[in-house]
Formats: sequence, structure tokens, C-alpha cells
Amino acid sequence: MPHYCVAFGCYNKQGSCQYGFHRFPSDNIRCKQWEAAVKREGGWCSTEYSRICGAHFVAGKPSNDKTHVDYVPSLFSHISSPQIKKQHMKLAKHDRMVKRKRNMQANAEQSIATSDIATTSQDVEEENPRENQTSEMLMEDHSVEMQLQGNRVKQLFFESQLSDAQGKVEKAEKEFEEAKKETVLLKKELEQARKEAEQARNEIEQAKKETEQCSRKMEQILQEIEQIKQHQLTIETLEKSNEKVLFFTGLPRFSILKLVYELALKVLPTSRVHGNRVLDNFSEFLMTIVKLRLNLKNKDLAYRFGVCESVVTHTIHKWLNVLYVALKFLIRWPDRDELRKTLPECFRGQFDKVVVIIDCTEVYIERATNVLARSQTWSLINLCESIV
Repeated sequence: MPHYCVAFGCYNKQGSCQYGFHRFPSDNIRCKQWEAAVKREGGWCSTEYSRICGAHFVAGKPSNDKTHVDYVPSLFSHISSPQIKKQHMKLAKHDRMVKRKRNMQANAEQSIATSDIATTSQDVEEENPRENQTSEMLMEDHSVEMQLQGNRVKQLFFESQLSDAQGKVEKAEKEFEEAKKETVLLKKELEQARKEAEQARNEIEQAKKETEQCSRKMEQILQEIEQIKQHQLTIETLEKSNEKVLFFTGLPRFSILKLVYELALKVLPTSRVHGNRVLDNFSEFLMTIVKLRLNLKNKDLAYRFGVCESVVTHTIHKWLNVLYVALKFLIRWPDRDELRKTLPECFRGQFDKVVVIIDCTEVYIERATNVLARSQTWSLINLCESIV
């Protein structure tokens, strides 16, 4: 059964990647350190089947050395680039330290060997005093050779330390250059972020100003709508002012206007009550009453009630018939004897049979372009064009 890496954000599968897979340590303390480094949520704990791939170790595999950077996995998706570089630097530092320890151990072993040779030579001198003089020259040559060898070892040690120091200096210089470049990039990014923040502030201020302007315009529009409503001919505006009722309808009070409307509504056909129309019943009734009272032009009424002229004409014709049916009981026609009693004196000699005197109403019209039509519609009384 193939294993998957348990690290958060890692999808490596055993056998399909270049990294090796490693078990979690049996040591409880070190195992807890590995589980904390993995950063799995919900109190996750490793099992005997849990594996972690080598991609999360700087050297590609774990180390049992406590001073080694790979003693605990440290490379994960949530680690930033500077921290990853820092882990690689720790690995290089550890390698240099191990190399230095090995060199020092080799030098120490060589020194111990030299001291053992000197001790052996002294023992030989004590045991063989007679041969002391004969081997003195050999010992001196050997000591000189050992000194030369020790000097070479010291020279090699100093050279290795010098090369390590030069490598450290070069690496520090490279890191310093990289840090300078990163600092320049961060400064540019910071400057760009400041510009974007300033631009965002300006946009917010502009949006606030536009919002305030929109609020003011909305208040003005609402005020204008309220004013328009006050000037419109509606049941609400007429109910509040008997003066408007008297001017537009000729009736003294709104209650009388409402009574006439209720009488007319009783004889209104059902299709007119429930049909789909632009105006309601009261608006149509009011339009007809205003037309009878003030004789306004149909276009004026169309503007006042928000409809077209054809609707005004059709509405007035319909409601005239309705008002005739609803209010005809108010017309009382006297009998002939009463008419004779009230006949004017100037009519009794020549017009004894007169029953009704009709007073024709003149309606003003626009001046015609045709001369004949203009002469036919000219009123000598009102000195304007009119029709009877």
C-alpha cells in the first residue's frame, strides 16, 4: 500500500516522487516536535503508518544529531522564503562545524602519536644506556622530521581555517547583496502599497462626496415630488382644502363633492368600475367636473392628470352620461300654468307660447387662418372668435 506525506499542503506519494519517506521517531519528545512542525489541525497525532517525505528536510533526509537542522523537519508550504534560506544557512554552518571538529580530532591524534614515539625513545635510552650515544643522531633526525611534519599539519590546519573564513566572508557578502536587493524590492513594494493606499483613500473620499451629493439630490427630488403632490388634483389634496374644491368644482365643501361622486358611482357600469384603466374612478369624475366648471382645454387636463388627450375626451364623454343618469332627479320641470306666471312682461304680448328661454354658451376658440371661417366665428359681443 503506497504512503502519502502527512505534511499540510504536501501531496507527494511514495514511489511517484524523488524523495524518500520516513517514519515518525519512536522517541516521544522528538515525535511531538515532528507533529508540531507538521501543523495538522484538530489535535492530530502520528501513527505507525504515518510517513513524511524528504522534501521537508534541508538535506533531503532526517538526522539523529540534535544540533543538525534536520533533527526536526522544517521545510513546509507555510514557511516563507527568508526562513527557508535561514535553514539552508544553518545546514552549511553545521557542515563547517563538523569539518572543523574532524580536523581538530586528526591533529590531536597526530600529536598523541608523536608523544608516544618520544616516550618510547626515552624508554629505550633508559634500558640501553650503552646504545644511547649511537642512536642519539637518529633521534635528533627523527625529532627534526616530526617538527617539520607538525609544522606542515599546523600550516594545513591554518590554511583550512583561512579557506573556511574566506568562504564565510564570500557567503556573507553574497547574502548581504541579496539582502540589499530584497530591501530595495521591499522599499518599492512599500512605496507602491502607499500609493495604492493613498489612491484608495482618495477614491473613498470621492465616493463619500458623491454619496452626499446623491443624498442631497434625493432630498431635493423628494421635496419636489411632495410639492407636485400638493399641486395635483387628488382626493387627498381636495379633502384638506375646501377653497380648492370651490375653485375647481364650484361646490362649497368636499363632503358635497363626495356625495355627488357616490351618487354617480351607483349608476356607473360594472365594466367601468373593475376595468383596467389609467385613472381611478374619482380622478375621472373629478376631471369631468373640472371641465364643466373651468372649461379647461383637454391638453391642460391631460397634463394635470398625467394622461393623453384621447383618454381625456373618452373619459368626459362617458362621465357626462353617468352624471346625467345619476343627477337627472334634481331637475324639476314646472307645469304650463307656473310657466305662464313667471313669463317676463316683454314676452307676454308677442311670445305668449314661450316655454323655455335657452341661453347659449359661447366657447372661445383659436383664431382661424381662413378669412371666411374667421368672419363666421367672430363674436361682436366678446370681440373674439367663438362658437355657440
